[in-house]
Amino acid sequence: MKKSYKGLVLWLIIYLMGFVPMFGIDDGAVVTRLTLWYTSVMITALMVIIRNTDSIYWINGVYFEDAEKAGYEKRMEFAQRHLDKFKKHTVLYTFFTFASYFLGWGFWIDIVVFCVSLIVTAISTINIKLE
Repeated sequence: MKKSYKGLVLWLIIYLMGFVPMFGIDDGAVVTRLTLWYTSVMITALMVIIRNTDSIYWINGVYFEDAEKAGYEKRMEFAQRHLDKFKKHTVLYTFFTFASYFLGWGFWIDIVVFCVSLIVTAISTINIKLE
């Protein structure tokens, strides 16, 4: 293992650049829904990057030294369990936001559902241990 945050910085730059195509959209509700959906997708992409680059120390509460001591198999299991939770969130939120759009619901409902579901997902990862 080699400690580096270059991939995280690159992910952040790509995440921010992803908003550029939205500048031309005049519908605030559509931009809001796209922003929330894109954020969910990019968090899941970050979990994929963390797993594929063996960089679990990017996850809050994990120190590089502890990750190194845990061994490769435990790190992969830890990363995969995080990925599974955020992937599930992204899939469910994708279905929700399409339904919300086509049912004509106010975009404020999307904001509430996104925030609450993301917080619940993040809290659900607290029980995932590296041991």
